[in-house]
Amino acid sequence: MNRRSVLGAAVTTATELALAPGRIFAQASGPGAEMTALSSYMSAAASRALPPDVEEQAKHHLLDTLASMVSGSELLPGKEIIPISALKGENLPLLLDLVETGLPEGPKYFPEGEFTDQTERFLAAEIIREKVFLLTHEEIPYGVGVSIDEFTEKEEKNLIVIQATIHTERESHKPILIGKKGAMLKEIGQRAREELENLLGCKIYLELFIRVDQGWTQNPYALTEMGL
Repeated sequence: MNRRSVLGAAVTTATELALAPGRIFAQASGPGAEMTALSSYMSAAASRALPPDVEEQAKHHLLDTLASMVSGSELLPGKEIIPISALKGENLPLLLDLVETGLPEGPKYFPEGEFTDQTERFLAAEIIREKVFLLTHEEIPYGVGVSIDEFTEKEEKNLIVIQATIHTERESHKPILIGKKGAMLKEIGQRAREELENLLGCKIYLELFIRVDQGWTQNPYALTEMGL
């Protein structure tokens, strides 16, 4: 993330604020990845807040994993280095046990059944944005935002009508987001709608639009509007 951009600065600030009250810092690294650049910055930021307790790494190839573990142990001496496989579930129970033992018991900040303090509009935007990332992979950079234009509850029909706009900085990204005969945009909408229906417990009518907004990641007002 380019820290010189307004979006990069916002992400950096959010990261530092999130680390400040933390007790456990978990960083995921791919096999063979060098623990430099962003890794070093995150580790330094965590050290300013509270020493990291858990270092999480994905297990793929044994030699690459061992190299990554050595690199991680040099960067974070005395901390836990755990090779895991999210696909196979290897070592995940161990990771969760370490996290649980590292956290003290505290008060209940939310009532039973309540899992977030974010609005339903914000969650809808984040779910749509997540589907863009998952379906386009590396074709679309992270300079994509989603704004909710309409969020109307129709209780008599057990229905919520949502209209949302996907913002991108480049004209060349628009056909990728639309896909052949609209297939990509349809898939993004379908997956987002299914998750929103499970989350909100009602039918969802979701309509998506795509707009090219050059320089939106440099606009503080646009970032605020999108909850970034």
